Parts: sequence; C-alpha cells; structure tokens
Amino acid sequence: MITVDTSFSEPADFVEVDGIQLRYQFTRRTGKGAVVVLVHGFGASLESWTDIYAGLAEEHSVMRFDLRGHGLSSKPLDSNYSLRDQALLLVSILEKLRIQNVHLVGHSYGGGVVLMALLEHLKSVNTIARVRSLTLIDSAGYPQEFPFFVRAVESPLVQALTNLFPSTLRARVLLTKIMRVDSQVTSERIQRYARYFDLPGYSHAMGEAARALVPPDLAQLVLRYSSLAVPTQIIWGAEDPAIPVEMAHRFNADLPNSKLEIFKSTGHIPHEERPAETLAVLKKFISEVKR
Repeated sequence: MITVDTSFSEPADFVEVDGIQLRYQFTRRTGKGAVVVLVHGFGASLESWTDIYAGLAEEHSVMRFDLRGHGLSSKPLDSNYSLRDQALLLVSILEKLRIQNVHLVGHSYGGGVVLMALLEHLKSVNTIARVRSLTLIDSAGYPQEFPFFVRAVESPLVQALTNLFPSTLRARVLLTKIMRVDSQVTSERIQRYARYFDLPGYSHAMGEAARALVPPDLAQLVLRYSSLAVPTQIIWGAEDPAIPVEMAHRFNADLPNSKLEIFKSTGHIPHEERPAETLAVLKKFISEVKR
C-alpha cells in the first residue's frame, strides 16, 4: 500500500549555478541508482512536491529545487526567464551536484523545462546526466491559450491590480480554480504558495516568465518530440482547466515510448490532488524502467 507523508521537511540547501542561488533539497540514498529530479510548475516551488517526496525517497535518491524566480531561489531583475534559460539551469544544477543518471519529472511549466532540456542539452554526449526516464504531469508543450494565472501576470497592469489582494486570497483563488479535489485546498497548501507571492522580485520574475513562456520556435520543437525515445510516463487530470486533457493524448501520440495515465475528477495538479495515486503510478513506472 502506498502511503503519503506530507510532513517531510528535510532542510534545504542553496547552490550557486551560473551566478544564481538555487534552493534545493537532495535526499541521497546509498548506491548508484538514478536520481528522481522533480521540476515544479509556474509560480510554484519545490514544496509542491511535498505530498509525494517522502514516498519517493523511501526507495530512490530524490532532488527537487526552486526554478529561477521561484520559491527562495534568486529573482534577478532581468529578462532571462525563458524555458531555455530554466532548462540551462536544470542542466547546470545536475552538473553542479554531480547527478549522473536521472528520472526527470516535470509538472506544467516544469514539464516544458524538462522537454527543452532534453531536446537541446541532455541528449548531448558532453553532458554529465543520462536520462533514464521522463514523467510529464499536466505538462506544457503545445500551442494553447494561456491559463488565467499566466494571463494575470503577463500584463503589468493586471498583475499590479491582482497584487492589491492579500497573498493568501490569491493563493486560495488559484488553487480553487485549478484543482478539482476540493478537500485538498487546505490552509497548509494555500500557505505553500502564498508565502512566496510577495517576496522581492517575485512579481517581476513571474511577469518575465509569462511573457517568455512560448518559445519562438515552438512549432519546430513539437516536431522533434518524436525523436525522444526515452521511456515516458504521462500523468494528467481529466478535468484540468489550465492545460486540457487533449494535450495528454497529443503527447502520448507524439512521444514514441510513452504510456498515459488519466485521473478522473482531477484538475491541474494530480500530485497534490491525488498524491497516493500519483505516487503509485510514478513508483511503478520507475521500477519498470530499472528492470
């Protein structure tokens, strides 16, 4: 039986990567097994993985980190917040921490980051990391209308108006709109998000990330998905209001070595809405890749 431990609180560390301070947590098990690397979504932090982190760490080395501009990582007042910028940082932190074999897991915006890293960096023989598997959870990757929480920060005016409201209210509205399991919209979960919203540089980082969200060569990148032969698990919420489930089927058709798991009555964040089910699917998939 899969259990979920939401109290896991291993101390976080910081590492400087390309001049950026990135907050990360790394639970390293003995042996030389691959590391499960968790990449969170837009506006979130490494804490979005809290519900499944301990369960993964029972059997695997696991690393999660805050992307540039997110959580407690640096939030420079520049415009370097594209998917390519984040993908380069992902590759760099793997090299910095000497992580050589990985199971990449990306949610939403983080899925776009790991796809970019795979397409442009991690297939190179010069990189330190060897990707054993890929898991995409309600992932970005195709042209679509921006979800409301991206539109809210894309426009400086709308962002300024939104920021007039308390961070806890903004977080509650966000989670209520994108989650379909209402019981998971708890005070603790709201705080996971709200505690970062008013940090210096956060609004700037989110605005720049939103405006750079769509790579100019997205159509060409999509055509290259068929070259990604790495074993892939696609996990999706059937009622995702941010990235519709049709995108899950597109990924499953375009990625040549993929399998698809769709959770009924689930929204945009399966690993927070249905952590036990997500953890079970993820652990089963990784165990099969290891054989």
